[in-house]
Amino acid sequence: MLLSEYERRSSETDSIDANGRGLHIRRYGLFSQVGGLLELVKKGTREARFDEQAQAILEETGDVLWYLCAVLRELSVSFDDIAGPLLGSAHATGDIGFDSLDALVLQSPAGGHGQPDVALNDMAIAVTEIMRPQRNQDAASVMSAFLATLIAVAVEFELSFTYSHQMTHNHHQ
Repeated sequence: MLLSEYERRSSETDSIDANGRGLHIRRYGLFSQVGGLLELVKKGTREARFDEQAQAILEETGDVLWYLCAVLRELSVSFDDIAGPLLGSAHATGDIGFDSLDALVLQSPAGGHGQPDVALNDMAIAVTEIMRPQRNQDAASVMSAFLATLIAVAVEFELSFTYSHQMTHNHHQ
């Protein structure tokens, strides 16, 4: 699925009525979903049962993607705008798919760089940056930095964006 198609479909399932506070509410949702992802990783680490947490981590990653799209809509920034710089000039705006994000994950060493804590800490810092008010010209770079940290987490935990977005789309319908 193309990122632009995912954006369109996720907007159809976005029924948040925020009374003029849409950006704030969606940012809080993204922050909450990242917190949920961190909680699952903490439980998996504490109990040494990542295999049992894998499905939940994948679902939570899909929820993070959904809220990421919701925040992007509020900022009038496209998913392609933030993914394109991470993928390089080989991808024209409008034709970037989740398979392209998965390719970034697959190009990294299996099991990542062995530093899941670094990737998770970087993601927590990046989502905090999203919570800060910013001008629209800064929004794309801040959101792109967040997506880069989400990709790093996917590398460390060998996640598939293609699969996680499908699960979330079904969940939000």
